[in-house]
Amino acid sequence: MTTIATPVSLNKQTQFTASLTGPLFALPGGDFAVALGYEHRAESQDFDPGTFFYGADDPDPVTDSDGDGDPTSDRIGYGRATPVLPVHGKFNTDEVSAEFLAPLISPDTGAPIALLELKGAARYVDHSLAGGDWTWTLGGRLGIVRDLVIRGNFTRAIRAPAVTELFNPSSSYFGTATDPCDALQLGNGPAPTIRAANCAAAGLPADFVSLSNSRTFLQAIEGNPDLANEKANSWTLGLVLEPRFAPRLRASVDYVDIHLKDAISNAGASSIVAACYDSADYPEAADCARFTRGPDGQLSFVEVQYLNLADQRYKGLLCALDYRAPLGDPARSIGLNLSYQYIDELSTRADAASERVQLDGMIGYARHQALATLDYRSDALGLFAQVQYIGKAQVNPQAADDFYPDDLDRVPAIAFVNMGTHVRVADRFTLRVAVDNVFDQQHPVPIRRPAAARPISAA
Repeated sequence: MTTIATPVSLNKQTQFTASLTGPLFALPGGDFAVALGYEHRAESQDFDPGTFFYGADDPDPVTDSDGDGDPTSDRIGYGRATPVLPVHGKFNTDEVSAEFLAPLISPDTGAPIALLELKGAARYVDHSLAGGDWTWTLGGRLGIVRDLVIRGNFTRAIRAPAVTELFNPSSSYFGTATDPCDALQLGNGPAPTIRAANCAAAGLPADFVSLSNSRTFLQAIEGNPDLANEKANSWTLGLVLEPRFAPRLRASVDYVDIHLKDAISNAGASSIVAACYDSADYPEAADCARFTRGPDGQLSFVEVQYLNLADQRYKGLLCALDYRAPLGDPARSIGLNLSYQYIDELSTRADAASERVQLDGMIGYARHQALATLDYRSDALGLFAQVQYIGKAQVNPQAADDFYPDDLDRVPAIAFVNMGTHVRVADRFTLRVAVDNVFDQQHPVPIRRPAAARPISAA
């Protein structure tokens, strides 16, 4: 038996803006300029899943008479489908802003300092649900000599929750999760001692074998109308080199530090359960009330909700180099672009009582990453070759030393080569061809560490 599903989603945004910009007075390095602005924005979302996806009424949702195990849902899906609930919500913001640019010294002034420039901006955002918050930035540039500029700024930023994060109804689905109380997981996590003690307090034996990672069980996700704005403090400090002897060369290096607080995330079932047992506030931690276990101790239900998590942290070094040289004819040139990132720290913490979870060095977050591009341009032809480098990484930097069999916990560094070209055939026709991973380089798999590098276990 088949049916036609008719989901309909309608998003609306109404926006009104006004701005005033221009110079106010002259400074030695140029005009002192300002910009003032006002913005009103209203957003709404209306999602109707249609009859089939919406399902039927649960005859007795209080006692969970449909037997789906989900106390948050009062719908029954048709067939084997889980019900999809409608989403309705709206919010509006009123924002006022001001910016300034103050060029105090420029190279044309003949001052001992080649460059001195300050800039700043501030904005107040009044959100109808998340409340009011300030966001602002202050920075500048300083050139001791003409070829080298020091730059830096501090920024306080915010992000308001989206409609889905605020109003998404409890929607059921089946999924897996890693149980931190499994015997193989007790020694992992940011604080293995706390985890082991909390799992024991929950009545789970040290040799407990969890099935939640190998079979699906009921889960649900829902929005949270009490979400607050995300807030981030970030600062950068760097150098920019533009030497006069190589006028088309530009190199820069910046150190970036970002601290995100009250980050909005749905965390995921594994993170919800781990945050409970890794918390010093167990069993009072909020995440502990979001899941249940059956009589056999197995996870039977996890409710994933959008939450303002405690914080996330990033520290890293960003480097870039750009150079383009003409080849006789101004229409022909060759260019080189290099970029490099070193991740000094990338971590997250589920709540104030939880230990920080390390992500830097994990697969997907290699500490060393680089991209190099060499290209040729002319009126009729373009060519490029690109090399992407991803440094070595681990499956889980915080896993116990003996968690992975045969120490299969690392992947080696790898480089991918991409190439492409474009040819202008006529004034209105251009042919483009690009090939990713030219040499069909396979993604690395975990490798055994040399015996000499293995940790020595205490007797």
